[in-house]
Amino acid sequence: MSNCKYAGKIKEFIPKLTPTLHKGQCGRIGIIGGSAEYTGAPYFAAISALKLGADLVYVFCCKEAGPVIKSYSPELIVLPILDSGNVTEKIENWLTRLHALVIGPGLGTKPVNIIRLCNERSKLSVLPLIIDADGLRIVNDNLDLIKKYHGPVILTPNEVEFKRLSSKFSNTEAINVASSLNSVLIQKGSTDVITNGINFDEFDFTFDDVTITCETFGSNRRCGGQGDILSGCIATFVAWFELFKSNNTFIIPLSSVSCYGACAVTKTCSKLAFQKFGRSMTASDMIGCIHQSFTSLFGS
Repeated sequence: MSNCKYAGKIKEFIPKLTPTLHKGQCGRIGIIGGSAEYTGAPYFAAISALKLGADLVYVFCCKEAGPVIKSYSPELIVLPILDSGNVTEKIENWLTRLHALVIGPGLGTKPVNIIRLCNERSKLSVLPLIIDADGLRIVNDNLDLIKKYHGPVILTPNEVEFKRLSSKFSNTEAINVASSLNSVLIQKGSTDVITNGINFDEFDFTFDDVTITCETFGSNRRCGGQGDILSGCIATFVAWFELFKSNNTFIIPLSSVSCYGACAVTKTCSKLAFQKFGRSMTASDMIGCIHQSFTSLFGS
């Protein structure tokens, strides 16, 4: 088993596969994304969540993207409703079924403000939100939506997206941006910085505020889709924690550790795929390595 700094803690909320489980108990994930121009991103996020171990993944996309995403995989539940007239009502009916929601992969510029909808639903649900790609554009223009959200929010900006987001603040360090937005932030890079706004010299599992780093080496290949894979993996880990939390009282800094697990899996996928495919490695090759990556870090 590979050296994963927090493997022991992460394994405590990975559901054990037992004969008594039924469909849905290992996670129901939603993906908001997919437009006429972008169909790969929501697929990569969705299939990664599924391959990591979520039971069901729903993709909420635009009408033009629906048939295309369906053709990629029969295992995804694809709902092409984002550009329908009553999209808010239709999506709202699904929210209470989900354990985590990814917003942004392939969403494009379509003005669908799902975050505002989730804010309105927060009285009944504190659904964890993972916001990436085009979803971060919504955040940039509506910072108060994130600040006021009652549930966990995880932001996953790349270098360019982080510069755009941090420019809204006088202190542009990741820890300050996360604190200001009341969110967990992953500043992606060769070393991923994961922070929810308070820095401790040593990691202490009795606190729920922490900055940690994932220094797992992946590869130097920067193919498209890696961020989407990460978003899907985060959703599954966070869903597992939500399920774990509902049945246990042991308190750990969940969101940060969930993100660490997803970062480690994604980087290990990159490493394994690059060893096999080299420069020709693509996101699909990485997805094929999710199981091996997971078992090398956390066992079966």
